[in-house]
Amino acid sequence: METSKRIYLAARREFLMYGYHASSLNRIAGEAGVLKPSIHYYFRTKKILYEAFVTELVTEFFDKNDEMQSFYYHRKSDYVWFLLTEMHNNRPMLLEMLNKIDRKEWKTILIEFFLAEHQSLTMIFKITGQSLFSLNTKLPVLSE
Repeated sequence: METSKRIYLAARREFLMYGYHASSLNRIAGEAGVLKPSIHYYFRTKKILYEAFVTELVTEFFDKNDEMQSFYYHRKSDYVWFLLTEMHNNRPMLLEMLNKIDRKEWKTILIEFFLAEHQSLTMIFKITGQSLFSLNTKLPVLSE
């Protein structure tokens, strides 16, 4: 497997587990089996890696293509948790990344997705003390 792909896959797992701020380039390098300077060679910054991940997530995971959805849906609870925690902990950067992607209907897509995942979210909301109504009304307005 190409070095850049190994780095990206390790970064994807890291971001899903820790979010942007708590993720570590050292852990990413270790999991990818490369030295930290290799990450900078291929991706320059952690933010660029994060942007690649968010772009993949929203363009592939929310794609209407059934084949793609089946690949991502087997870990959908991880993606739901990632989106919820990043909307809470890292909203400005997440919105910056979403706004770079050429899709205008993100608020609608996210609301439909969260409503469809109501059962999984019920447990998350109990843990976080949020409600579906508060999530629905606090979704960010994305620039067009």
